[in-house]
Amino acid sequence: MTILRVGSTRYTLNTAMLSLHSTMLRDSIKEEESGILLCPDWWDVGASVDVFIDWIYTRRFPSTYRPWGIEPPQPLDGDACVRIYIFAWQIDASELRAAIECKAVSFFVQNDYYAPFDTVNLAFSALPHEHVMLELLVDAHCRSFRDDAQGKWEMQQESKLPGVMRRYARVGARKELRASDYLGHRSVKKRKRWEEEEAVESVESGDGE
Repeated sequence: MTILRVGSTRYTLNTAMLSLHSTMLRDSIKEEESGILLCPDWWDVGASVDVFIDWIYTRRFPSTYRPWGIEPPQPLDGDACVRIYIFAWQIDASELRAAIECKAVSFFVQNDYYAPFDTVNLAFSALPHEHVMLELLVDAHCRSFRDDAQGKWEMQQESKLPGVMRRYARVGARKELRASDYLGHRSVKKRKRWEEEEAVESVESGDGE
C-alpha cells in the first residue's frame, strides 16, 4: 500500500492501482522507499484528488464533489471538470484525462455556461498554449459571456488575463458549440459516436427541421 499525504489529509491506496493510472505517481513510488508520498500544494485543488481516487477504483465520476471541503457537496459541473482535467494532466493520468475531457466537452456544449475567470487563468497557466481544452474555454466564453453579469471580483480576475481577453476578441461570438470540434484528436470511432449523439439531440430539439 502507498500513503498519499495532501496537506493534512492522508489516503491509504493500492500501490498497483496508483502506478497503473498515473505515470508521475508510478515514478514517484519507485523513488520513495518509505511508502509515503508527500504531494505538492497544487494537488489540493477543489477536491480533484477525491474524484481521482473514486475514479481509479470505480471507473465512474461522482455526481457531486466537495471543493475545498465546502458543504453541502456541489454538482460536478464544467468548472470542476476543467480543474480535474488540469490535475490529470499534471500527474500524467492519461485515462482519467480522456474520460474527464469527454465529460467537460459534453457539459460546455449542452449548457449555456462558461468557466469562471480563475479557472480559465489556471488552465492557461497549466496547459500548452494550443491545447484543445483552452479552445473550448474560449469558445464557451464567447458564446455565453455577458458583460452585465460581471461583479467586482470577476472584473479583477479578468484584468489578470489580458492575453486571454485578446484571444476572446479575435474569436468573436459563436452561436453553437459542437462536441466533435473538441474531440478531433480522439479516435474516429469516438468522433463518430459524438456526431451521432449531436444529430439525435438536434432532431429532438427541433433544430434539424
